[in-house]
Amino acid sequence: MVYLVSFVSVVLNQTAGWVVTTFFSYAALQLLVFMLPIITILFYVKTVENVGFWSSTGFSRTSWLRVIAFTLVLYFLSFVVSTSLFWAGEYLTPRLPEGMRYDPGAVQTAFQDLSREAYWYMIFTSIVYAGFGEELAFRGYILTRLLKKGRLLAVVASAVMWSSLHLWYLPALGSTGIWQHLDVIGTGLLFGVAYLRIRCILPFIAVHALTDILLPLSFLYPGGAVDFVALVLFILGVLATATLSIYWVYKRFIHIS
Repeated sequence: MVYLVSFVSVVLNQTAGWVVTTFFSYAALQLLVFMLPIITILFYVKTVENVGFWSSTGFSRTSWLRVIAFTLVLYFLSFVVSTSLFWAGEYLTPRLPEGMRYDPGAVQTAFQDLSREAYWYMIFTSIVYAGFGEELAFRGYILTRLLKKGRLLAVVASAVMWSSLHLWYLPALGSTGIWQHLDVIGTGLLFGVAYLRIRCILPFIAVHALTDILLPLSFLYPGGAVDFVALVLFILGVLATATLSIYWVYKRFIHIS
């Protein structure tokens, strides 16, 4: 059912692209579509559940040092998940039928030669729609409510629901869209499990936004600066993951209070 609704939204999104006549009118229409589910969630939380909106959707109070540390760890782990999947895709591609093969250059090809305004708009949507909006809806709201049914169901269901928003990968990227879709599911599972530990949505918003803005930034600044920033984030992620792992081992097996 969720995938059916998402398929309809993809069709409506494509139709909107034909109906509107300017880039700015299309952006305004997308903003309206984005606001509707957020307003619906806000209304339901405040009037039906009658609880605090921010505190009940993952915006818990925590130190900024903790937020930064978990952001770097999540960035590293999501990179590992995505890279492992795409390596598997490249390895299996010669053995797969044409409709299931992975093309590592498909994403770059699909988004090249756009206007600078379009790339900046992609950055805006990556931060506001994807980073804030999707994490609020799927980790902050859906996952937390499904926890009443069990952790496994909450993590899997929220990941699958989130992946349904990315059905546009299939018409846009061809067979590579299948692998991109699997990547979204894998990342959704990772985020779900991590949320059970962190219980704060801010690192997920940051990682989601950071990951998504790298592509349009690479087109706006093709000199290698974006790749350098991504490398720095990866190294910091490795260090943060190693540090927290050592701390966990110390607290769990060595330190006796």
